[in-house]
Amino acid sequence: MKTEKNAVGKSASYCISQNAQKNMSSLVPEFLEYARYELNFSPQTIRKYEQNLKYFIRDIGDKPVEEYAVQEFVHLKKIMMERGNCGTTIHGVVYAVRSFMSYCKNFLCLNVLEPTQIRPPKRVKREVIFLTKEEIEAFISTINVK
Repeated sequence: MKTEKNAVGKSASYCISQNAQKNMSSLVPEFLEYARYELNFSPQTIRKYEQNLKYFIRDIGDKPVEEYAVQEFVHLKKIMMERGNCGTTIHGVVYAVRSFMSYCKNFLCLNVLEPTQIRPPKRVKREVIFLTKEEIEAFISTINVK
């Protein structure tokens, strides 16, 4: 019998009882502790994940993690886009929730949505703008070197 050695490998000692349904907000502190000390996330990343998970709970609602569905993530993106959030913010929230769901699935052994089903919005590729030779010369000529 082969045992998994990675940090998120299933371990019966960490699995939550099938009868215990926990809301997302009650599992977030445990997830953040796990992310900090098992995944070695920086304190700044932990703060950002905490903030992004709060945004998700505010917009979609706090309920047992096993009850979230893919449609709610589409709705989340719609809400955030209508609010005027930039793509980076939306990506941050989506990836924080994906990581949280992965923790719930692999570490707590909960029957949650498959994390790969939670997809961030497509990134818009920005056009690269180059300066002309004349623009570079004009810029350089404004530099006061003494």
